[in-house]
Amino acid sequence: MAEPPASQPQTATTEAATTKITDLDEDSLAHCATYLSLQDLSNLAMTSKFLKKIAYSDSIWLHRFSLRWPLEMLSSSSSGVRQAYLDWRTALHQFKFADPFVLDLYTEARHFDHILLDKNDIIFSQGSIIRMMKTDSFLSGGSLVRMSDHNARITCMRLFPLNETSLVRSEIQREENVLVTSSCDHSIRLWWKGACHRCFRGHNGAVSTLSDKLLGAGGVKVLASGGEDGTVRLWSLSSSGKRGQQALKATLYGHQKPVSLMSVAGHKPSLLVTMSRDSKVSCLAFFLSIHFLTPPEFYFHVCTRIFLNSWGSQVRVWDTNTSSAVRSSCCVGMTSLPGTPVDMKCDEALLYIAAGSSVVVVDLRTMRKVNTVAICQPKLYSFAIMPSKSLICTGGFGKALLWDIRRSQEASKPKAVTELDGHMGSVSLLHMDPYKIVTGGLGDNFVNAWETDTGKQTNSLLCNRPELGNTNIGCSAMAVNACRIATASYGESQGLVSFRDFSGAVRPTSSKCNDDEEEADVWKFWGTQTYSDSDGSNE
Repeated sequence: MAEPPASQPQTATTEAATTKITDLDEDSLAHCATYLSLQDLSNLAMTSKFLKKIAYSDSIWLHRFSLRWPLEMLSSSSSGVRQAYLDWRTALHQFKFADPFVLDLYTEARHFDHILLDKNDIIFSQGSIIRMMKTDSFLSGGSLVRMSDHNARITCMRLFPLNETSLVRSEIQREENVLVTSSCDHSIRLWWKGACHRCFRGHNGAVSTLSDKLLGAGGVKVLASGGEDGTVRLWSLSSSGKRGQQALKATLYGHQKPVSLMSVAGHKPSLLVTMSRDSKVSCLAFFLSIHFLTPPEFYFHVCTRIFLNSWGSQVRVWDTNTSSAVRSSCCVGMTSLPGTPVDMKCDEALLYIAAGSSVVVVDLRTMRKVNTVAICQPKLYSFAIMPSKSLICTGGFGKALLWDIRRSQEASKPKAVTELDGHMGSVSLLHMDPYKIVTGGLGDNFVNAWETDTGKQTNSLLCNRPELGNTNIGCSAMAVNACRIATASYGESQGLVSFRDFSGAVRPTSSKCNDDEEEADVWKFWGTQTYSDSDGSNE
């Protein structure tokens, strides 16, 4: 008997039901989005039109506002709750408030060389002494940390990520910074938690400057230093040992005078740009001499050439990845400019050099001058740049000037966009970020804040007190970080470090003009004011 044919196996292919994020209701998504950071919300809004609508939901921004300002009420605005929140945040960053948290620290009557802000820490130096104050613990009885391992004046202070050194031990520590200082005692020291962990020696004179960033990509990072001995030295921050044995990786020769400025190129992290005041710029002058002969109707012209030598700035570019026994061959580019070096900044492959009375742009790929973007007569005292907005700011005597790089490229002679006027003496201190410009100097008792986009003044902050003595010095050092600012000044009897934090401020500054519309504009995002001693987190 024949067997029945085997039945074919039934294979049913069922597609699994998939749920996309867009299938969720908007209220649920908006609730989830309240847990995102401001940067994450911005990223979410750029993902798609649907998620942009979620990221712009009023419920998200009202929630953020209530968490940040639990006792305040945000007034309705025609531009929407999100825009009102962002306008408030911008106003905080621009110091447009009259009631910041203020902390004053009195010290010895001595010039302040440097000051830095590192999260809740204020770090400043006077002579060879470094002091660190933790603002969050100082009010509860905390004391100053005194670091006195250097035995000569501090010449430069930098902050670098801890995870780029050999000191990091856990993931929690990766958000911390280390302090690196150079000194006239020929040494460089690395500090963490108020203690010196490394000491680097090798310069045959005072160490005058440090690189603004660490060199190299990946895990191996190198610190560069410049000295009065004219050398550039490269140090490994990964070397162990208290004295930093074997930390010196290379010594670069080429400068004939002290190295005064350093900057790491943006387009290639192995390129180091250094500047010194050691090139004599020759200016060719022509003088017309008229010599009369006999008979007197005959004369001839003699054009005399005279070379006028004046001090200028020499710029060198080094490829720190180059391996060579002759370290001068690591120099891959060089140029000279007239004028005393003031400052320089790298932006990708472009180098902005402030020297003498002008700011010049040099292409690091060709070492050729691209353009002169600013001229500040009779001389420059300070310089800052905001590449994302194509703006630069220069500090002169009695005022600062704001320049548009794009306009300078089109014009034969650069012209300032606006003047930031009202200072006494030279503007030697200058900070610039996307929100504000802050200016100050030794001859002025105030530091002024201005809007970056418009140059409109937003605040004026007193940086000294009558109790400092009769011969008060204006602002000798300044540090700005987001909504916080620290200034240092001194008189004949004592010194003062003044710290202001605007992140908890609630009372806007009154408008300087009498225009009712502008006055109302200051208050339009605020309801009934209720003041609290609580301090929220800074954004």
